[in-house]
Amino acid sequence: MLIHNITFVVDPVRTEEFLRWLHVEGVIILRNGQERELSVAILREVEGQVNPPDRGVSVALRTLFDGESALREWERNELERCLAAYREKFGSEALAFCTLLEQLDFIV
Repeated sequence: MLIHNITFVVDPVRTEEFLRWLHVEGVIILRNGQERELSVAILREVEGQVNPPDRGVSVALRTLFDGESALREWERNELERCLAAYREKFGSEALAFCTLLEQLDFIV
């Protein structure tokens, strides 16, 4: 199982606007009419760790893939379209990065 994570870094002032955009437009692009599990999380501060007030808010969107070919096709199509729409909407404030993880099947 492959886990694809997109982290969007958003201006704190525009967080609500971004979350609305992600819900109304971004998720529709990423699903593209398919039943695809997506989950969204927002980064919280760790107790005792002080972050600068001008640091962006990190919002992570995660989706799962059974194989690499489906993932690569999704990246070429839906992901590219979503990131282009994000850049168009938020301009120079649009920052995002992706990470790819492979789920390990063992008991801890």
